[in-house]
Amino acid sequence: MPRDTSQTPYDLRRVPNCESLTLYRIRRSRYWQYRFRLLGKGRYKRGSTKSEEFRNATDEAKAIWMAHLADRGTLTIPREKQFGHHVKQLQAEQEKKVTRKLRNARFAKTDNPRLKALEEFFKNDPIDAIDGQRIGDFQDHLYEQNPTISKATIRHYFVVLRKVFKQAALTGVIQSLPQFPDAGGTSGINPRTGFTREEYKTLRDHLKEKAATDQQYAEVYDVVLLLTNSLLRPSEVKYLTHWDIRVGKDKVGETLYIRPPNPKVKAYDYETYTMSGAVEAYKRMQERYPAKDSFIFFAKTESRNYAIEMLGRLFGKALAELGMKQTRDGKRTLYSLRHSGITWRLEDGEGSIFAVAKWARTSVAMIEKFYSTTYNLNADAPQLRGRGRRRSSQPNRNRVK
Repeated sequence: MPRDTSQTPYDLRRVPNCESLTLYRIRRSRYWQYRFRLLGKGRYKRGSTKSEEFRNATDEAKAIWMAHLADRGTLTIPREKQFGHHVKQLQAEQEKKVTRKLRNARFAKTDNPRLKALEEFFKNDPIDAIDGQRIGDFQDHLYEQNPTISKATIRHYFVVLRKVFKQAALTGVIQSLPQFPDAGGTSGINPRTGFTREEYKTLRDHLKEKAATDQQYAEVYDVVLLLTNSLLRPSEVKYLTHWDIRVGKDKVGETLYIRPPNPKVKAYDYETYTMSGAVEAYKRMQERYPAKDSFIFFAKTESRNYAIEMLGRLFGKALAELGMKQTRDGKRTLYSLRHSGITWRLEDGEGSIFAVAKWARTSVAMIEKFYSTTYNLNADAPQLRGRGRRRSSQPNRNRVK
């Protein structure tokens, strides 16, 4: 008799990074089948994916496989492949960097809330089985938890998740990082939402009026003056203490010399200065919180993330009261003060693009990308023309006659 081949597997395909999980076909069914070994039981689990398309079948099989991984009595995840294991390794490495003075102790803890959320979501996933689609599931989970979550927050979760994958890659558990879904908000050139000088004056007067009767707004008012007159980022003033600031003088007058404890990148880890408008604001901050190691605003708030959120919320409320929150290019935030300061320096021709970039602790490329339309070329034109005349006035001995 001819051999019955109706259930004989053919077209076997291993699913990458899923140990023994395999997809295959049998002649008696139009659907893809799956199988994987049950560790500790010496046998396979088999079944139908109920899908004719290989891609859909793969997704169904992986979902079934990971459901069994969650069942500790059926299949356990080896320790070296547990997501939480690599989270702990990453935290240990960050603590080492703190001990070696490579990172500030405060910043080693900033990833912890994100790591906790990631570990909770991926606790039943072997790290080598997490792919772009699974990361997309996590992104959907974040939106389900908070429909108004910002794209910047999503991107920060992805940054922390990449750190975990890189830690796993160092130990050889994974060979490459998975493809991440698009978090949005980063493509193209995003317009900078600044203020005109008239708008800023209106805002400043409004905040000063509120500061007269509200202690919280008194602090908001001073931080606004500091940000506008220093070109610092809001993230750079978040951890700023009196240790990081000194009052000095130059030939123009009083200024603040500031070295933020958390520069955006190490290339900009140097002391910067401010316009004179920041000095009086800072002196009020010193009176409010005189301790040398005190933060300069909302110093009694231990969580600096909460402190900067509260600052931004009060600032946004003041903008809404003036009808200045929304612009054609988007919503104004604390960051708009930095944008305004950079724009005004360029409009006034108070220095070259290089000088403004150095002051703002950024690159010339970023200034050209976002602010080149406001750069006053006429400010440098006399010097450029003068250099050309000086060069042309010298005889050119190498010129071909």
